[in-house]
Amino acid sequence: MKQLNILLVDDEKSFLDSLEHYLRKRNFNVVKALKGVDALELLKEKQFDLMLLDLGLPDIDGIHVLQKARIEDKDIIKLNKDLQVIILTAYGSTKTTLEAMQLNVYDYLSKPFELKELDKRIDKLFKKQ
Repeated sequence: MKQLNILLVDDEKSFLDSLEHYLRKRNFNVVKALKGVDALELLKEKQFDLMLLDLGLPDIDGIHVLQKARIEDKDIIKLNKDLQVIILTAYGSTKTTLEAMQLNVYDYLSKPFELKELDKRIDKLFKKQ
């Protein structure tokens, strides 16, 4: 399997740093963003295979990031047409889950979660491709 490029988007720096460390140990290329606008800029500059996206960001919420990446921003869509998304959130609701699923996310994990569970979902996603 090729080395995956993963974009981590979360406003909790310690969580982001821990997750980055863990994923790098699994030999993934990892880029981090603490804000939604930063994630959108990164998505315009680089191709990613997977985005792990928190919904509760301080500037724009994760649903807005998804809308831009999936529907509104042609540059992001062109560069990241095969981007897979797993939502990571502590404040999920039925409404946000449905909105995210309508925007073609692969999966949804509620924080806190076991890293083994994230591993399973990443492995399942990229083994089927």
